Amino acid sequence: MQAPDKAEVYAAELKFALAAQDTVNSARRARAALRSTLAQPSTLAWLAGAAAFGGFMLARKTLAQEKISGRRRVQRAPKASTAALLMAFVLREGLRRLPLLAQLCMARGATAVRQSPRR
Repeated sequence: MQAPDKAEVYAAELKFALAAQDTVNSARRARAALRSTLAQPSTLAWLAGAAAFGGFMLARKTLAQEKISGRRRVQRAPKASTAALLMAFVLREGLRRLPLLAQLCMARGATAVRQSPRR
């Protein structure tokens, strides 16, 4: 078995470098597409609605669970679930960014009015 010559090694290295660069470029394109999709007011409104619905579902009052301890019934102390804490964080961040969303909507509406064709 012969060792590959320099041209074959160079071709293999070039092919590997191009594949790595293609991977990086596709990741950048995916990130840019996700960012542009999430920046649209309709997507942000949909996410806010889903977060509000999820918060409503998590915040519903559940019946107190009882733990049987011998003959006595001892009520458990209420605990915060991980999902409730996550939903509270999402709602807090969403409300914090609400003025920015309003600004984006107003700016988009202003550019749409400026770009409308005249008759």
